[in-house]
Amino acid sequence: MAVEPSSANLAVLRRNLAGLDEVTVLHAALAGTEGRLRLETASAEGSATRLAPDGGGEEVPAITMDRILAEASATDLLLAKIDVEGGEASIFAGPELGWLDRARALAVETHDWLWPGRGTSRSLWAALADRPFDVIPSGENLLLFRTGEGGA
Repeated sequence: MAVEPSSANLAVLRRNLAGLDEVTVLHAALAGTEGRLRLETASAEGSATRLAPDGGGEEVPAITMDRILAEASATDLLLAKIDVEGGEASIFAGPELGWLDRARALAVETHDWLWPGRGTSRSLWAALADRPFDVIPSGENLLLFRTGEGGA
């Protein structure tokens, strides 16, 4: 399953996944709670956008990881790649984080550098505190692998 909020990026994603019938593409935003969000540009160049209830751009549905897994009829999550331009603050602070206990691996791009003073990665670290993941930095991503020891 692939989730993309931007209509422009969605067209590219669908083109890139053409012929992969087992991949479902959702025009939505991954978030900590369901609802509606709007795109907000982070810079004048428009190279990065984030989602906010009060953004000025395109409105999209917000969907939780639990909903995504339910729609995919998945009991386990092998790998989630999360690059949400600061939205990790919401995703990992959401009321339902049980999906993390079903995840084997995550690749998360944090964005404290893009949104100074907002602490967008704080909720990620809090959510991982009692869960058995090894964290390996790799470029702009944090690779998280379940160790199978301890945890929630």
